[in-house]
Amino acid sequence: MLQSAVLRKTKKGADELETRQHRLAGRLRNALIMVDGERDVASYLEQAGELAPQIERYLQDLLTAGFIEVASGSAASTAPDEAGASAAAALPARPSASLSIEDLRERINVYLSETMGMRAVFLRSQLAAIDDLVALRGFIDATAQAYATTAGSQAAQLWRDQARALLEGNDN
Repeated sequence: MLQSAVLRKTKKGADELETRQHRLAGRLRNALIMVDGERDVASYLEQAGELAPQIERYLQDLLTAGFIEVASGSAASTAPDEAGASAAAALPARPSASLSIEDLRERINVYLSETMGMRAVFLRSQLAAIDDLVALRGFIDATAQAYATTAGSQAAQLWRDQARALLEGNDN
């Protein structure tokens, strides 16, 4: 992501903070809240310290989903169109265009069943309510964090990586 890009909330982002219509996961919502339209990406990452890689991913996810945008006419970006194109080029790979959100939810649902069995009943009900990719990624991160308390951090990280790979179309 372009470090000098100044980010701001879009109307969709402001609406999400007001109504919770898209049910963003807590960490994504927190990242959305911190976007103020004045600071550049580098300042958010510096403030995050060792959590910078996660914050950068959350900002990229929010940008991809249209909750935030690169501020046009910002001092940090004299060519806003170019900055927007650079930021978009730095985004992670999108899932296969042939997979709908329903298909992606089903992949994660099956994976939950295979890895957690009956313990995942509540998680599957939460999963059923997710209707966009950003929320699905947030769900995976939150589930992995919760899983760490019972399975340990290495197992949780492996679970998260495998679930993310399912989203990206890497079934290997």
